[in-house]
Amino acid sequence: MSSKSYGLEAAPSAGETEVSSSVGSPGKQGELERVVGLGRGSGLSGFCGKMSEMSWVQRAFEYLLNGPADWRIPSYFTDEIDILAVNEDYVDPSHWPPLEAVEILTEAYFNASQAAFPFVIRERFLEQVLTFQTRGTSTWWSKRSWLALANVIWATSARWLQVAELAEVVDPNIHLLYYARARVLGLDHRVIIDHPTITQIQGLGVLSLYLLTNGSITRASNVLAQAIRHATALGLHLHVSDPDVSEADILERAWTWSSLYSLEVLVAEITGLPKSINLSERIFLGHYDTEVQSSDIQLDQSVENFILETRRTWLTYLSTGRVTSQDTLSGLASAETGYMPKHLPSFYFEQRLQLCLISDRIGRELYNDSPPSTWVEIQRRIAALEVELRSWAETFIHDDDPIDQAPSSIDVTLRLNLTMYYHSLQMILHRPCLCEIVIASESQESQEFNQNSARACNGGALSLLADLPDTGTGQEVCQHLPWWNLLHYLVQAAAVLLLELCLEGQHCEGQVEEISRSLRKAMAYIAHIATSGLSAYRVWRTFRHLLFGLSFKYSSIELQNIPTEIAQPFRWSEENESDLRSMLASTGRDLPNS
Repeated sequence: MSSKSYGLEAAPSAGETEVSSSVGSPGKQGELERVVGLGRGSGLSGFCGKMSEMSWVQRAFEYLLNGPADWRIPSYFTDEIDILAVNEDYVDPSHWPPLEAVEILTEAYFNASQAAFPFVIRERFLEQVLTFQTRGTSTWWSKRSWLALANVIWATSARWLQVAELAEVVDPNIHLLYYARARVLGLDHRVIIDHPTITQIQGLGVLSLYLLTNGSITRASNVLAQAIRHATALGLHLHVSDPDVSEADILERAWTWSSLYSLEVLVAEITGLPKSINLSERIFLGHYDTEVQSSDIQLDQSVENFILETRRTWLTYLSTGRVTSQDTLSGLASAETGYMPKHLPSFYFEQRLQLCLISDRIGRELYNDSPPSTWVEIQRRIAALEVELRSWAETFIHDDDPIDQAPSSIDVTLRLNLTMYYHSLQMILHRPCLCEIVIASESQESQEFNQNSARACNGGALSLLADLPDTGTGQEVCQHLPWWNLLHYLVQAAAVLLLELCLEGQHCEGQVEEISRSLRKAMAYIAHIATSGLSAYRVWRTFRHLLFGLSFKYSSIELQNIPTEIAQPFRWSEENESDLRSMLASTGRDLPNS
């Protein structure tokens, strides 16, 4: 979609050169229409920027109700569990788990993160584990910063094992115990005024990811911002030319900084909030031109043997029937689940970073910075960014890369993660045109661009859902798909398609039935996650309410294939139910009762 192809060299008299950019969606930028606040224990219930899918859901309700609403839908994020439930005053900070538990939790973390956020290098972390295991806990005080990092890593992996139903002991509070121990060891309010170290920064980064997986999106954003401030104080964003710094340390600095950036981009996509990092991408990507890979790190033979032993322990743990069979999720799972070759993280992570950079530019140029004065300038920016996004896709599809030499399960999983992210960015990029755009004296070329861009937004949603396997349980989904942000992708796609239906399907003539099928698939996936997730359950109820209203417009929306109710997660409280019912009542006053 080039500007030339769609005639964006508009004549001076064309209406799109005169009208304000606010004529399209996301509409008014830099304006708070209603004062908001943050609700205790309810994730984020305050401001969501226009880049956030929650603003898209808000707009869908407004279209369905034929006008602006005097209420605002709170974020679907809800704290899954009280993360401070375990009192750290009663936790032994020097406790070291049994070796088998350490090995399983460590390997689980690196498999759970699927190389998307390599805050720590697996080989170096296991080297430190072996050192601590050999020397015993007598030196724990001098190693408390690293122990805090280790415990928050194990908290994250314990949570994943629980969600993916891979945990040997069904104890929903075990991850809270590890997090409490991390707080005792210093990963708490003290890090705000402490002198930062790279270990502390890594701990804060992993903590942000842990909070995100718990639905604590505001806390995750705040902790991440603090980690970024500490990282810039240590110069992690700069190229290192000091000859006294080892190659392994250079790699660790680069991966830590890049992981902070990658996670902040994700949080910005979910919330629409401005980012803390606003640096030259040239400085940022310079690390990947010359730096070593993790497979090049020199390790003692004893460490190499321990790494192999840890891998064997993990594979043995998985072989006891915990992993889903090869026939599920259309082959995403396999007997080799859990195997992650050394060369994969760096390749996959670099590809993900390329998409993060494009997302960053989309946010700056279309959503967060001062918007351009005219609609035609918005169109030009969309066209330029679309060229960049397509260029990444063409390179990724045709390149010979390390993933091709990986086991099929890794190949499919990592490729699917990247393609899902690509389709997510398609939706974000083209969302400004997915609305009713009325411009006096608008040129034919501008109208065609708006229509094609809106179709591309719908296409991103349809493609993302089409790429997902047709079958699977919540357990299988969390084992093999990006569990930390799958709900974000599903809400994005469903919100786009719901918006299109609310707009009378004006951008997708003849595709209403396909959209309806895709929405049913999205709802089925959300229902899978909702079996143990409060946030997913809240989303499912909200979308079910909206679909009921739309069903009176479109007979092709077969609600009989979408249950009227699904089982509540066991932690769903009366307060959760009251808040949700109140919100749905306010949004549905002009809709039939669902």
